[in-house]
Amino acid sequence: MLQFIPENNTYVYFRYTDNESVMIIFNNNDTESRTIDCKRFNEILKSYISGTDIISGKLYNLDKINIDKKSALILELKK
Repeated sequence: MLQFIPENNTYVYFRYTDNESVMIIFNNNDTESRTIDCKRFNEILKSYISGTDIISGKLYNLDKINIDKKSALILELKK
C-alpha cells in the first residue's frame, strides 16, 4: 500500500502487487468536484497508461482525473 497526504479534501492511495495495481480516490468536498493532477503520483503511475473504473467500466487517462463531490473512485490500472 502507498498513500499520499490529502490535499483539498481529497485522499489518494494505491494497493499493489508486482503484477497489479489499484488507485483509490476519495473526494470529501461537500460542494465541489475536483480535478486530480496525477503528476503528483508519478512514483507509482509511471508504469501505467490508463485506469478502468471497477464499477462503471469507464476508462480514465492518468493525466488528470475528475471526481464528483462526496464520492470515491476505484481504478484498476493498466500498463
